Order: sequence, then structure tokens, then C-alpha cells
Amino acid sequence: LLGENGCGKSSVLSVLERCLGTNCKEGVIEFDAHDFTASPKPPPIEVELFWAETREFVWPPGWNQALAGALTRNRELRLRVRSGLEQDRRTVATDWCFVDARGRELPQGRNPQLLSAIRRLS
Repeated sequence: LLGENGCGKSSVLSVLERCLGTNCKEGVIEFDAHDFTASPKPPPIEVELFWAETREFVWPPGWNQALAGALTRNRELRLRVRSGLEQDRRTVATDWCFVDARGRELPQGRNPQLLSAIRRLS
């Protein structure tokens, strides 16, 4: 990533690490929201990561097989991660799933083995 100081490069990398790293289930932290005490409650933070194979056989061997339950017919992969505050404003709830191009959850969209495969293959 290239850009001037303060343009958000570190924020983009932090989001990717939070979505794909081992701390994915931690969700948002204090510094991810402007004001945890705001009224009404701040909306959840939602990130959608998108991978597409631009031509056949570009992805490393094993990807297509490991991610079969998450790949769309167009050989795309979309992971949605959503984190937000619970009603108590102290607990963070995080949810993730693989979705199709229209944002609908895939039949195996919540299979934790698929998320583990992404972590290993990324």
C-alpha cells in the first residue's frame, strides 16, 4: 500500500488482520468506534473481503478444493465480517459468513474450516 501519512494505510491492514487473523472473533475494539457511549448505539462495522480468480488456474494449487464450499459459480470468494456492540455496550458481538455476489449467505457459509483454509492459504 502506498500513500501519504495519515491516509489510512495502517487502518486497511488492521482490518485485514482482524478479519483474517487469529483475532477475527474478537471483533471491534475500543478504538474501532468513535464513541461507545453514543446514543443511539453506534451501528455495527461491516467489512466484506472479495477475491476473484481473473483467469483459470491462477490461484495456488489446493485453493479450489479447500474452499469449494465458499466459492461461487464465477470462482469468486466473499467473506463478510460484522462486529458491533451488544445492548450492554461492553460486549462486542462478531459474526462472519461467506456470501454470494448478492450478499446471500452460502449453504456452507459459516463453516469454520473454510475460514481456517483462508488463513492458511492467504
